[in-house]
Amino acid sequence: MAGLIWAALASYVSVLVMPSLGAGRDLTLFPLINMALGFLFGWNMAGPRAGMGWLTAIGTAGTTTVVLVLCAVVLHAFAEMVRLAFLQRYQDASLALIDTFRISVRFLRYLYRQDVIFALVLGSVIGGLLTEWVGRRWR
Repeated sequence: MAGLIWAALASYVSVLVMPSLGAGRDLTLFPLINMALGFLFGWNMAGPRAGMGWLTAIGTAGTTTVVLVLCAVVLHAFAEMVRLAFLQRYQDASLALIDTFRISVRFLRYLYRQDVIFALVLGSVIGGLLTEWVGRRWR
């Protein structure tokens, strides 16, 4: 259940962020990749910790969401770096890898909006409480 909750949260936040990423990009896989990451982190991080208490559930949910966001940003930044590398924008591989962090910071700025932060925080808390409720009910 936790995997589905974080997949839904990742999908919703992806839809919120997509207009900020620019009109010239192919974003067909963007929400799907984020949903897969959300499912993976929800299932492996939040799911096993269900049943440990309501406050622990909220803390675990926050941790899961932060890790999900950071991993998604780095993954998409790496993909952008590879795209730029194929366009011969880098002189060597070390410059390309270093640029991944610059691109990550740029992508994090897209998330620094009130609606995105509100969705992440609220979705995280609701997801944690729902995961805890499901964990207590079916264990």
